[in-house]
Amino acid sequence: MVKQFFCTATLYAMFLTLPVNAADLHELNAIEHAAYLFALNDAQSRWNNPVVSVDSLDKRLRLQRCDSDLETFTNNDQLRSGKLTVGVRCHQPVAWTVYVPATIEVMRAVAVTTRPLSADHIMTADDVKLANQNILTMRSGYSTDMQSLIGQQLKSPLAMGAVLSKRQFKPQHLVQKGQLITLVSAVGNMEVRVKGEAMADAEMGQRVRVKNTRSERIVEGVVDAAGVVRVGTL
Repeated sequence: MVKQFFCTATLYAMFLTLPVNAADLHELNAIEHAAYLFALNDAQSRWNNPVVSVDSLDKRLRLQRCDSDLETFTNNDQLRSGKLTVGVRCHQPVAWTVYVPATIEVMRAVAVTTRPLSADHIMTADDVKLANQNILTMRSGYSTDMQSLIGQQLKSPLAMGAVLSKRQFKPQHLVQKGQLITLVSAVGNMEVRVKGEAMADAEMGQRVRVKNTRSERIVEGVVDAAGVVRVGTL
């Protein structure tokens, strides 16, 4: 990990200036490094290969050298868009606390659009590619599997480069109401297959009622594939 600093700092401190000699001042770099290590350890406990940076402290800040180990903490465990504020505290000889903003990025190859797409568009292989993006800024989700998006229909238009997630697509009904489908039931080590009629639309993994066309019996099962419903008994 490479420590990065920004030119513009956002700092909340109890003291901006203290009447102490320069030799007795605590090095700001040490405070920043303590905040960086805390943010890095926190990020590494959540994600693989995070990139962490902390803001530089105001160079006018004069804090008396701490005789005890610096204490680092955060009051908020929930990261918002990769932002985290780290508190750095000294207990003696003079108690002081500063707050250092940190930024965390987790880069992943995610699916994005290659061109503007209209509502109701059905995705093709030419419409999607993988691009490295910071997933911590993606509140609407994302997808890393391009193949799973091909053939799906968009709910609304998207701009070029838009990050794709499953919630942007219309539900895919693998079974449609009135469709003749295959009912599958396990009997010992064997599978029995008979024809049935779907009583409602259903997606993958969704429960649906189906009429056995041979016995006219209504049974309930789970959609296992396109046109296939797995049931307990026929």
